[in-house]
Amino acid sequence: MKQNIDTEVWQSLGEQDADWAVESRPERKHGGWAGHEDEFYETGRIRVMQALSMVPDVLRGKAIDWGSGTGRLSFTLAEEFEEVTCVDISTSYLAALAERAEKRGVSNLDLTPVEDFVGMADHDFGLSLITMQHFPDREVVRSTIEALVDSLKPGGQMVIEIPASAHTLRYRVQPRLKLYRVLRRLGFSPKSLHARGLSGIKMLCIPKDWVVGALESAGASVTQVTEYRGTLSPPPEY
Repeated sequence: MKQNIDTEVWQSLGEQDADWAVESRPERKHGGWAGHEDEFYETGRIRVMQALSMVPDVLRGKAIDWGSGTGRLSFTLAEEFEEVTCVDISTSYLAALAERAEKRGVSNLDLTPVEDFVGMADHDFGLSLITMQHFPDREVVRSTIEALVDSLKPGGQMVIEIPASAHTLRYRVQPRLKLYRVLRRLGFSPKSLHARGLSGIKMLCIPKDWVVGALESAGASVTQVTEYRGTLSPPPEY
């Protein structure tokens, strides 16, 4: 079955530059995270602990990491919760996560492709960081929010992250993404385009009020909205 271009991008990145696509520091592109795994996973530990500080009374039974990638957040969640469901669109990322979990002796992860996930109201905590910003459109964001809400037990809590606006003209226009898609239609492979500095990663921004409305429509009660600004300088070139 032919993949859509958004799935194809993440499948390809999971095969050739998985960690950079998750933590996109310019100096770590093209395999630059190799040999720096401890630093990579420490960035995830910091973000998980920040998120958990926002929900100090959350039960530590079962958590879900939506957009798990190579486990940047999942491994810390696995230390804090009895079980972690790792959901991702890319089977290459899930394969990498499974390999690293085995290497690290982490056995309380349940790896699930997005298309196989069904919310069963059995999770205490949901988390999705630096993931929804790469979704193709708002309707995919809405359906993911609904799936996350459906996954939570009554009284369960979740933290999600998505940028409200683009802070630069380049991020609003996304010329590199447009060039990637033109060249892809002309037959260039995802691997060859990434080698030329074009990753195909899309940036999506959604106003806060829309996100709050989507959460409330899905049955969630929004208790806190926090502005977080990353510190990458210069920003990644997607």
